[in-house]
Amino acid sequence: MRNNRLHLGLWLGCAVLFITIAIILTRQNKTMVLLGNQTDATGLVIENYLPNEGLVVKTLLQNNWLGISDIANSTYSQLREALVTGISKRMATSETALIKLSDNQLSSIALAYRFLLESKTKSEEALKLMPFQDLKQAIVNCNTAHTTYSVSNLKHFSLDENLKIAYQWWLPKKHARLIAQINKVDAQNAYYKLKDDTNKIIEVLRVVQANEIEYKYLGVYHRMVGRNHFILFLAGSNDLKTWNFITELGDRSHQGDIKKWGSGYLLVNEEDKKEGSNNIRVRFYASYHDLCKNRPKYSKALARNFSKYAEGTPDIRKIEGDSPNNSTILLGFHYFNNGDVDYQAMGILKDFSHWKAWKDEISNKNIIDMGFKGNIGARSAFTVTGSDFVLLEAQGRKRDFSSWRLLLGDGAFYTTLNLKTPKNASSFANPGVSKIADNELAITTFLPTEGNSGGENGQLLYTISIE
Repeated sequence: MRNNRLHLGLWLGCAVLFITIAIILTRQNKTMVLLGNQTDATGLVIENYLPNEGLVVKTLLQNNWLGISDIANSTYSQLREALVTGISKRMATSETALIKLSDNQLSSIALAYRFLLESKTKSEEALKLMPFQDLKQAIVNCNTAHTTYSVSNLKHFSLDENLKIAYQWWLPKKHARLIAQINKVDAQNAYYKLKDDTNKIIEVLRVVQANEIEYKYLGVYHRMVGRNHFILFLAGSNDLKTWNFITELGDRSHQGDIKKWGSGYLLVNEEDKKEGSNNIRVRFYASYHDLCKNRPKYSKALARNFSKYAEGTPDIRKIEGDSPNNSTILLGFHYFNNGDVDYQAMGILKDFSHWKAWKDEISNKNIIDMGFKGNIGARSAFTVTGSDFVLLEAQGRKRDFSSWRLLLGDGAFYTTLNLKTPKNASSFANPGVSKIADNELAITTFLPTEGNSGGENGQLLYTISIE
């Protein structure tokens, strides 16, 4: 009897051990599929099907398939449905087939469609006849013609990898003239080490064309007054070189951005009322007079979503509505990821009361894959010649201020700029872009001491003419 019990116990023990090992191996195999970026026959990455609302939102914005007001008012299911519908009505693929795909796969298809259309590789009519399964081959053909990659290697890469390769050659080619203009810092149109009329240094300047009676331009900037202690300021100028101090815009406030909104002004900035716990504040001033007196009509501190440490460097992307209580505002910002490095995010403020934010995983992954392992930080969006751009800072190495570089892109894919100054400055951070005339842009960037000569550091402002 004891032997029978012993045999039964051994048998049960072996069975439990076998089942446990099988479960572990199954999980490991699933993980290997995910980490190895294995693809199916269409080039889409094989993955899990967890919801990714941020990826859906970013893709809809990138493709201009849904406006920010609709996004703000939609549930995840409605957003996903909009993405599925957006693809199905533009390609020869049914909604039934698309519904079975993950958010990541849908995003890959939509972004590939966008590239083929914008690069004029395929027309709208041709894409309407194309099933999504043919997207990868179409982009492989493009990359074969414009890169040194072999066809076999390109076919081995996923659709996402091929798309990144395509943007590496297409962005510099498509926007070669604009890139050349931004890269050339003409000494005649450049002002280094800016100060205001109180002889105080200006740091991280953002400019807006105001056309007020006193000043043609307004600028917000900050200055460090103590260890990790900043104050935000407002100044005015009529020539972009001489800046007259107007008022303070907040203690323990920095990294501001400003846009004119009707007869008033929208101001966003990072604040740290409690040191080491930074968040974004949004303010609306009903008039120039109120701005000069720092009397906002509306003011809202935005809750952090992704980091207990810091969310900040906000930039104003889009404003819809004629008043704050009937408005939709799209902001870009960064979050301090796990207390390690800054990554990109975006959010929509509805009626100055409802805030919703998402991580910008597309930008983060693409920029990291370009070789930037440090902070991915401040950015500035602008539109020229009918195209939307983002000028962004990224750090090659963690905590290395000499490795800050500027990138130009469409908000998802980027190319590295190579600014040329008279003394060959190499480190550029905190970019800003403002349209100051129909064919002229003012570009601001802060030049760290690290990586730059004594004559070319501090706040730089220069202008370029565009066609």
